[in-house]
Amino acid sequence: MDLSTIPVTPTGVLVTAAEPETDEWFAARRGGITGTDLPKILGLTKYGNALSVWLDKRGELDDDAGEAARWGQLLEETVAQEWAARNGTAVHDVGVLAHTEQHWMRASLDRLVASCPDGEQARCALEVKTRSAWVADQWAEGVPDSVLAQTTWGLMVTGLDHHHVAALIGGQRLVSYRVDRDQVLEDYLLTAARPVWQAVVAGDPPDAHPDSEGVLLELLDRLYAKREGDRELDPEAGEWLAVYQDGLDQEKRGQALKTQAKTALVQMLDDGDTGLLNDAPAFTYKRPEPGYDLPAAELRRLRKERPYLFAALVNRGFINPTNPGPRFTVKKRPPIGDDS
Repeated sequence: MDLSTIPVTPTGVLVTAAEPETDEWFAARRGGITGTDLPKILGLTKYGNALSVWLDKRGELDDDAGEAARWGQLLEETVAQEWAARNGTAVHDVGVLAHTEQHWMRASLDRLVASCPDGEQARCALEVKTRSAWVADQWAEGVPDSVLAQTTWGLMVTGLDHHHVAALIGGQRLVSYRVDRDQVLEDYLLTAARPVWQAVVAGDPPDAHPDSEGVLLELLDRLYAKREGDRELDPEAGEWLAVYQDGLDQEKRGQALKTQAKTALVQMLDDGDTGLLNDAPAFTYKRPEPGYDLPAAELRRLRKERPYLFAALVNRGFINPTNPGPRFTVKKRPPIGDDS
């Protein structure tokens, strides 16, 4: 899609005025790095990383952001208009923008502000967030780092002077902050984002740091759906194998502690099924209703001996096929330095 030559902001030109969450809107955002990509690239969110950004730009990820994002979209206009009313100004949509010189730098601002409520002649924008009460502490002293990265990137793309942020916390409390230009932070973001976009252009996956949420692992399984053959590993692999073994050991110790505590608590119950602390239920120990179990070996026998019945049960949803991911198995190896 051709970029407009008419600046909408000091350094931002319009890529598309399409409604958010539409195919055209997603396509415009895939044409570069946007503000929401920065927290993923920097490892500030559990919802993605540099590799997920790379896959998204290649059109290999679903566009559905989930239930929370959907409600955020629905409430965005309400929050924006309330913020504008409280600050005696007006706001309006702007679409997806690209930097006039670096077209890969893109931003989809929530709103442009007609006149700054701080009484300045400077041009500014508004970012709207809706957040659960469970994360209210992250907003106690300012915007979280993820939002700071996103809004700062928007300022870099558009050339605006500052960004206002309106966050609806827990559905009932509106907090407002201001993000000003910060050259040191902007240089840092550009250094982090540029290699990821270069990887998109080159078609080579970017580096992504292993996380504890399993986000990168899931993406790697998607990227390399078919695996075979040996690969010589970097020496760093020995350190990660040690970390993995340490995790297993801690898992075993944790399971042992759980079993010991459970046994002690059940022992206190005598023949009861509910334990009380200060007259309030603390835990229960109840036998569930008898159920049914079909071992894997019996399923295989049914599939072999009664294939038509097996197929009918699958088609009607009584048997659900599974597609398990790769199984990680550590092989026992002799200690380093042992030539035996």
